Amino acid sequence: MRNSQICGLKFRRQVPIQGIVVDFACYSHRLVIEIDGGIHGLSEVQIRDQDRDTKLNHFGYRVMRFSDRAIFEDLETVVGLIEAFIRSP
Repeated sequence: MRNSQICGLKFRRQVPIQGIVVDFACYSHRLVIEIDGGIHGLSEVQIRDQDRDTKLNHFGYRVMRFSDRAIFEDLETVVGLIEAFIRSP
């Protein structure tokens, strides 16, 4: 996400949006990317994540979540999914 490598878009890292700190945000497309570690598999964490996503949606942001494992093992696919998401209406 550095140097506008995904569709030429600028992503900011660890930014607050209405009191919620997100992993990456692209303000121009109102897109949030969250990278989830293993703890996000716990039901109580999933509930919290869903609540955060709902709030971010309410503020006009679309949220994409990826496991940290997917980032390390199949980054090319993750980037492709983000690019397809950005291009979708």
